[in-house]
Amino acid sequence: MMLLSPSHRILFFYLLLISSTPVWAAKWELTPSISASYTYSDNISLSQTNHSGDAALTASPQIQVKAKGGHLDLEANYGMQVIRYRDNTQANDVYNTAGLAANFKLVPETFNVETSVRYGQQAISLTASPAPQNNVIISSNRTNTLTYQIKPVYKSRLGGLATLQADYSYQGLQYDNKSIQHRHVINSSYHVGLTSTRAYRDLSWSINHKRSDYDVQDNSNNYDSSTELGLNYRISSKLSLIASGGDEQNHVTSSQLGTGGTYWSGGFSWTPTSHTSVEVTHGKRFFGDSTSAAITRVSKRSRFNLTYNESLTTTSLVQSNTSLIPGYVVLAIVDDFILQKALYATLSANTARTDYGMTANQRKLTYQTSLKTEEYTAYSLFWNWRFTKRSSLHLSGTRQTTNFITTQEQLVTDSHEVSLEHSLGKYSSSSLRYINYKNESLTGTNEYTSNFYEFTLKWTFR
Repeated sequence: MMLLSPSHRILFFYLLLISSTPVWAAKWELTPSISASYTYSDNISLSQTNHSGDAALTASPQIQVKAKGGHLDLEANYGMQVIRYRDNTQANDVYNTAGLAANFKLVPETFNVETSVRYGQQAISLTASPAPQNNVIISSNRTNTLTYQIKPVYKSRLGGLATLQADYSYQGLQYDNKSIQHRHVINSSYHVGLTSTRAYRDLSWSINHKRSDYDVQDNSNNYDSSTELGLNYRISSKLSLIASGGDEQNHVTSSQLGTGGTYWSGGFSWTPTSHTSVEVTHGKRFFGDSTSAAITRVSKRSRFNLTYNESLTTTSLVQSNTSLIPGYVVLAIVDDFILQKALYATLSANTARTDYGMTANQRKLTYQTSLKTEEYTAYSLFWNWRFTKRSSLHLSGTRQTTNFITTQEQLVTDSHEVSLEHSLGKYSSSSLRYINYKNESLTGTNEYTSNFYEFTLKWTFR
């Protein structure tokens, strides 16, 4: 019997869904484009000691597909980068990127199948060698990454008292670089929940049961599960008290954080205006105190969002939920359980001709089997100015600080960008871009500075 590879199983699944669903009733939109770039760098391989300048010519055909209506909502894209170097011809290569997010509404408002697939390039390690922030950088510290998820969701009303939701998620992550020890990981989870549809004397409730199974350390018996009761008591139209509690089980091989038990949390939900919402909770779990927060403020010309949460997860799930190049690095170890404490904040605003803002992201990862910790902190700023109808100026800067406590190493990676964009017509544009990359370390290794100059022409066909 022939076994299908993960990518072939995904393709087979999509063909099965498309053939069994009246998707062609949707409105389809197809947008192809192509761009050509000429790039020069004075340190094309981000070398610490052997700075080598080189120029590269890149051709990038792309296609975007959108479909909406009927039984389908879909967004998909595919791109190719053909890179040819002037001097380092042995590094000539072709890179492919693709993404797809689709919702197959087999029975609208009752039974949907949510799917996503993403393929692209990613740095393997921050410490092994310079991590490439783009594909033009010559580096062996790079891997192709495939992530995919299939999630059937069933919803139903039980009379006028409650709503039932049941869903199942099958998620995979695969790398093609053999230096990564756990190159293919499968995670799955299911959830069944009841939520009240009407409040009794301003009190509403929910009951949820969840279980997640992890393909970690080549052991299929690792999982966690929880059964939870949630309560919401409305004090006023703007303020509610919230509480939850239940039992959770943490079945992880060699866990140092504990095996679970009862837990609880309490807090409030406040919506002072239609543009502002605040929710904060604090409680106890088997690993100690646990806090979560979500704050949102939206106005006509600005938006602020802050979230903080603590969760048990795995290194593969962290990777599958973050961006590819120039995103979070692949953790080149056997996939492991971690306690992740993550803070994310973003602030943006705009005027008639400008857009500007900042983001901050901080993660603390504690490995459950060793209690060793790593910390990642990243900040970015951007400013866009449209000084004519056809021309705009873009400035941005990013700093990421990484503390590898296991190796007593700290890396600080900076990037600064200035770009000028100009529309040549209704379907064509040009851009001139300068980027500076700089990396510093506590030990003095893996340090580099590199400057990139890039000119790009792009054509879109509609």
